[in-house]
Amino acid sequence: MRKYSVSITMIKLLFFSIVLVVVLGTSVFHMSASHAASISPSQDHYIYFPLVTVTKGQIFGRVTLSGAPAGDVPLVLQLEVNSSIPFTLTTITDANGYYSFTGMPSTGSNAVYQVSFSNHSAAPDGRLVGWTTTAFTYSEGSTVVLASFDIADVSLIFPSDEANILLPTTFRWTPRPFTPSDNYRLFLGEHYYGLGAWYGPLVGYADSYTLSSRPISIPPYCRCWWQIVIDNAGYGHGISHTRNITVSAMNQ
Repeated sequence: MRKYSVSITMIKLLFFSIVLVVVLGTSVFHMSASHAASISPSQDHYIYFPLVTVTKGQIFGRVTLSGAPAGDVPLVLQLEVNSSIPFTLTTITDANGYYSFTGMPSTGSNAVYQVSFSNHSAAPDGRLVGWTTTAFTYSEGSTVVLASFDIADVSLIFPSDEANILLPTTFRWTPRPFTPSDNYRLFLGEHYYGLGAWYGPLVGYADSYTLSSRPISIPPYCRCWWQIVIDNAGYGHGISHTRNITVSAMNQ
């Protein structure tokens, strides 16, 4: 068996979210955290640093919370075929935030997999309401390494919960400090009938958005909730906890 040595410099790089995959008996594979990688089924097993051995036939990744490993996080793997979900698997991250799924069928045509996190806490608890990874395909027997994702919540600042507001109003929040690649947008939803919904434009890694007039999809004098949607290319998308607002008057 061929021997490999790992330098101190390389180890330091690994802890800055650069994943090094050493394929025993073959060559060294290096993957940026911004993309998923698929590895040939002919390779037997892999070593990730910190030391985690991954055999072939797995979907593998890591979850963090404010940059730190997030253990005991429940995750769901869903196979979506033409908008239906015929297959799911569940797992929980280990103490270092790593997770893996095994026993998946191939995606085939018109099908993709996604890994999702759902937070069932009604009150803000420092974690997002939900996160879903970027969709990907899978061939049975291969190994897919997904980009790590962070489940820290976006802290909402203004308007406060149950506030009465007039437009124009500037909605403000605190960007997540460990994920500067986040791209944010404001979302409004109507409470009573559940018919009105509006997504604002993407504003990048910003901390505010000014809503000047009523979106056409939101009814006048709306009893609404607002939250922040995260669109993070290469990683996935997530949603923050919510705040309720009442609009006392809206520009028509």
